[in-house]
Amino acid sequence: TSTHTNPTNTFQNSGVFQVTLLTTNALGCQNSTEKTITIYSNPQTNFSIDLPPFSCAGSPSQFNDLTPPLKDSNVTNWSWGFGDAASGSSTQKNPTYNYSLAGDYQVSLSTTTNFGCTTSIQKQVTISNAPAVDFTNAVACLNQGTQFTDASDPTAKAWLWSIQNSTYTTKNPTHVFSSTGSQPVMLTVTGNNNCVNQITKTVNVPIPAVPDYTAISTCAEKPTVFQEKNSGGTDPAVSWSWDFAGEGTGAGSPVEHIFPTVGSYAVKMNSTRQSGCVYSITKSVAISQSPHAQFTASPDTGGSPLTVGFTNTSSLATSYLWKFKDANNSTSTEFSPSFIFNQLGEYPVELIASNASGCQDSFTKMIQVVVPNVNAVLSEFKLTPSGGSMKATVTIKNDGNISMSNPEVIIDLAGNASVKEKLLGTILPNQSLTRTLSIDILSKNLQYACAELNTTGDTYLFDNRQCINLETETIAIQPYPNPTQDELFIDWINIESESMHVVIYNASGQIVLDKKYEPILTGLNQIEVNVSNLGAGIYFVTYFDGSVSRTSRFSIVR
Repeated sequence: TSTHTNPTNTFQNSGVFQVTLLTTNALGCQNSTEKTITIYSNPQTNFSIDLPPFSCAGSPSQFNDLTPPLKDSNVTNWSWGFGDAASGSSTQKNPTYNYSLAGDYQVSLSTTTNFGCTTSIQKQVTISNAPAVDFTNAVACLNQGTQFTDASDPTAKAWLWSIQNSTYTTKNPTHVFSSTGSQPVMLTVTGNNNCVNQITKTVNVPIPAVPDYTAISTCAEKPTVFQEKNSGGTDPAVSWSWDFAGEGTGAGSPVEHIFPTVGSYAVKMNSTRQSGCVYSITKSVAISQSPHAQFTASPDTGGSPLTVGFTNTSSLATSYLWKFKDANNSTSTEFSPSFIFNQLGEYPVELIASNASGCQDSFTKMIQVVVPNVNAVLSEFKLTPSGGSMKATVTIKNDGNISMSNPEVIIDLAGNASVKEKLLGTILPNQSLTRTLSIDILSKNLQYACAELNTTGDTYLFDNRQCINLETETIAIQPYPNPTQDELFIDWINIESESMHVVIYNASGQIVLDKKYEPILTGLNQIEVNVSNLGAGIYFVTYFDGSVSRTSRFSIVR
């Protein structure tokens, strides 16, 4: 009951109630009315949250309304508050909510019936940690196995991979991509607390390259050049490795390799592309015989202009290139050309011989164009017994700067007779030629024998002569040339190494030269006397070695 004009009353139970209002005025008069009202039930609000994997950070957590049904009304509205920093809310009956962080949260739910009756409840819910999820993968190449490696939280206990139309439950699967392009790869992991996390990455599978290479100059003992043909494209090559069939390895493109022998070699190329994919090809490479460049030149030394004939002695070649290395960089493709060198100097003439496989070999020979200097030196003269006679053997050295051909040797038999013999052959500069003469020399009553070179254009005659003393004492040889003008050569042949006293007198007995020479070598000794300051006339030269004295006569003409 209530005496208020407009009272309130709390009904403890739902149901139909008769409410009577009795009113009295100031005169004590009363009147009343009665009405029937219905009190509806309040909802008994309640909820739950599903256990992991449905209540984990980073994934939707499932909330369920557990409010019991009412007999006299229906719950028509729900108001959820999820208690996180983001003030998340929902009006769904059974919502999901994604908590970014694990922890305990105060979650509230208010329910309202169709008659406006409302109750609410608040509960603490626990959001568990979801395992961190990640993975790495090796280079993905078409039709080649790609290794995937799990990089998730160590607490993960289960894995589910989804790649193209395949699924894998192993931790680190291998997948073979059957198509190119961007391929989504999804990994779902389950932690020890049954929480689930998921990640999707895009893996690019490039269009495969078609590997191929060329081999140039495929000859034994020469560098063969290998180079990839298709190194560009959308996935260009960045490095190369080569296997030369057990004969070694190489890197790069182009790359050179020398095969030691002729044969067929299975050469493998690995081409690594910008994507990291590696494509390989093995081809049989035929290695043939290399060309050999060689030539001779005649002459190879001489004065300007020098015409040189080149004789090509190369083998296994099909084409030739001559480089004469002159000021005009002259060349020739003739088999055996000739060339005129007009300027003094040294010319390293090169011949490059090539074959049909593109292999090359080169040979270089020096051609010297000089101011001609002929200097023949008789470096050795000896007599050796041959039956009842002796044979003369001479060694001739070319101390000049041009070739010397067919030198002539004159054998002086103690001034009583002389013989000449031409020695066939060419002596290059700084080279020597040794020959035994064909003549037989009788040594009976022969005091000495001298050998002398006679070479056209010889610029220095002082070293052209050697003598052998066949007696037991020093032999003085008639001075030469006789008569003379400017120079006089005085020769004697010693038995032993000893000094020699030389005196020259004029026709009046006056001494014009008096000189002692020591030590004197065994064999031929020569001095050159300048007589250009002496007048014309008869002169005498006396040799004295301490035991023997010899005098010879000569004349000077003007």
